[in-house]
Amino acid sequence: MNKIYMRGGNSGLYSPGNYRVTSNGCLRMILVRSKCGQPVANHRERFTFDIGILCEKILADKWKAENKQVELDVEVEEHIIDNVYIMGHIDAILEGRIIEEKSVQSVNSFKKIMKGGLYKKENIVQLLQYMMIKEHTEGTLLYTTVGYFGEKSEPGQQREFKVRITEDDKIIVNEQEESGIRLIDILYHRQQAAECLMKKIIFTERPEPIEMPWYPCDSCWLRPMCDNWDSNHDDNEFWSSVNNHLDKVGKR
Repeated sequence: MNKIYMRGGNSGLYSPGNYRVTSNGCLRMILVRSKCGQPVANHRERFTFDIGILCEKILADKWKAENKQVELDVEVEEHIIDNVYIMGHIDAILEGRIIEEKSVQSVNSFKKIMKGGLYKKENIVQLLQYMMIKEHTEGTLLYTTVGYFGEKSEPGQQREFKVRITEDDKIIVNEQEESGIRLIDILYHRQQAAECLMKKIIFTERPEPIEMPWYPCDSCWLRPMCDNWDSNHDDNEFWSSVNNHLDKVGKR
């Protein structure tokens, strides 16, 4: 039986009445990507990806110059259920800590993260996903600026949030408990994704955001197909529309 994969970045939270996702964690989108692919990356997506790669290289060079013990771009794979697996690439493992690297590319993010000291919860969820796969209890969410965002800003500034999982599964970020995220909900979301992939079923619920005011469906290319499916539950029409769209715009 061929393996079916979901990506480590396809993370989210799930429990009855509480279905919240990261930007890549929608259960319908996970199934569509596995079965059909996704549209070719647009200019903004390619730019964001390239900037992220640049930040990773800068950090890698810095750690090597400091003679730090570091593993880069660590591939991971874990069995979920039957022939479904989760796989992904950890940005780095630095002296025993899982590192999730994120670039700060906007004024709003600079104000929130670098000046305000606030992290994005969806980034914490993604880091926790990899920490659980590797069975590590300590990790770091590391933000790096890539441009000038006004007063007291310059490329290469960093802010880190140290994350640990306690023996009773509490999540601690910079020594403060993060009560809005539960490990069990990340695992339930992973299980729901595996069920959808294994049975090829369209998940009935629409997701909510992990944090306001961003909504997962607002700018999603799949939204018109999902709106139609919600009204008629016609699987054949849904998949026909998805494939027609991908044929038109190109897929990867």
